[in-house]
Amino acid sequence: MPDELLGIGVLIGALFAGPLIARLGEIAVCAIGLLTFAAAITMAVAPSLPLAFVAMPFSGLGNTLIGVAFTTLLRRRTPDPADRRVSAAADPARRANLAADLREQWRTSSTRKRRWMRSRWDRLGHDHRWLTDLSPGPPSPATSSVIRRAAVDQTPPPAPG
Repeated sequence: MPDELLGIGVLIGALFAGPLIARLGEIAVCAIGLLTFAAAITMAVAPSLPLAFVAMPFSGLGNTLIGVAFTTLLRRRTPDPADRRVSAAADPARRANLAADLREQWRTSSTRKRRWMRSRWDRLGHDHRWLTDLSPGPPSPATSSVIRRAAVDQTPPPAPG
């Protein structure tokens, strides 16, 4: 039941976010969403189950208004070349996952792939010292054909029988 109530608020927010943004602007709609979400949280922590159920649609509404308004604001005010980088920087969870994925990619890459990655980052003017100064781990068998061949050539002899 609470999921359905939350969904009602999300649906209402999705239907009205666009017209509200067109009329009031992204910042005002983001503020309305924050206030709506804050009111929902306040109602949800009250010691009343009916009030908590009333809070659910407002929670979905506020959350949706914030998300749509913030994303619209971000897209409108960010120049095209920087769009993806700004989007990634705006979401801490995505930024942390991206950094962890890059570290793992770097750590497990062959020397050739590391050189290629460095050249791409240099070409973009990206400061990659935070990553390339890491002590590299052993190259990944999936990325290094030399190690793959060595692993095949060094199969243990059959057990005496």
